[in-house]
Amino acid sequence: MSESAKERILFTMHSALKQKSPEQNEPMMFPLRHWSHEERIDILRQNLESVRSEVFVSSKNSWLDTLSGILKSKQIKTLLYSPEVDIGKEIESTLNDQASIQTELVQYDGPIEEFKPRLFEIDAAVTTTKGAIAENGAIVLWPDQNEPRLMSLVPPIHIAVVKAATINATFNEALESGKWTEGMPSNIVLTSGPSKTADIELVLAFGVHGPKELVVIIID
Repeated sequence: MSESAKERILFTMHSALKQKSPEQNEPMMFPLRHWSHEERIDILRQNLESVRSEVFVSSKNSWLDTLSGILKSKQIKTLLYSPEVDIGKEIESTLNDQASIQTELVQYDGPIEEFKPRLFEIDAAVTTTKGAIAENGAIVLWPDQNEPRLMSLVPPIHIAVVKAATINATFNEALESGKWTEGMPSNIVLTSGPSKTADIELVLAFGVHGPKELVVIIID
């Protein structure tokens, strides 16, 4: 390296050391939403329905009746569920005893690689949720080995069960109240309606890359 080139490099490094550090901006503060319990449910419902989702609000004692009505009205022949989660255990203990139900209850018993062929024959799947975000009209899916992502992606109808107490006003509130940073899965999914896409002429089509219908049952 020539002497002049070395001098230029040293001069550049020396000049950089003299530069002041950039000013630190104040952290961004997200606005709080002081919505009541009832307002969160209503706002979430309105936002979900605005993008073609179906929403039912039920009590803890009647949500299985709501589910039963959905299965009948949509003529769902096969329903996939996980027997390892709370709602799956309730479904097994209650719906299996109802002679009027014409739906076959299918347990997801993985591993997913072996279950995939059966998965594509299922009419609908019911899953739990981590919660929901009223402001965005989104439900939060928290896939794991008991309820893998494909359960909410492959069947034409996805039925999601949301506990009203887990409805957050904003995304920031969901991050904090749900303690997401303490143990996140490989992927978190926020969804607000059936899958949709648009072609070059901006013609919107639903159910192209995922479920054609999203049904949300809010247990209050």
